Amino acid sequence: MSEIKYTPEPWQSNDEVILAKPNYEVARCHCPLGSFSEETANAARIVACVNAMAGIEDPKKLRETWEVVRHLELDAFQNIKQERDALLESLEDIVSRFQSCIHGGNGELADDKPAIEKAKAAINISIKQRAIGK
Repeated sequence: MSEIKYTPEPWQSNDEVILAKPNYEVARCHCPLGSFSEETANAARIVACVNAMAGIEDPKKLRETWEVVRHLELDAFQNIKQERDALLESLEDIVSRFQSCIHGGNGELADDKPAIEKAKAAINISIKQRAIGK
């Protein structure tokens, strides 16, 4: 398969006309049922995409690679959320046990009340984040 040669970047648009180099028309956007503003917007978008891919040898391969990375990042994010939920559950249990010691014991853990309140606040924030899917 022979290599496809493209008109070098940067490209620019002038209304519906796509240009490379001064006065070198690469393409013209025409929407038979569309408006002039749609043609102009399409030309601007094409130019933005081409210029964004400048220097990238195979844009299709780059897109495929990006999709793989995106899915890996989503998987990692889901794993982190599961770990957070497990830690939250453990923290809730610890706070509950400490509170039992404070209320049922001899008061030796009374100095730990600020730390317990801080932990409870963190638990409440995490519960709210979990509820909105963060």
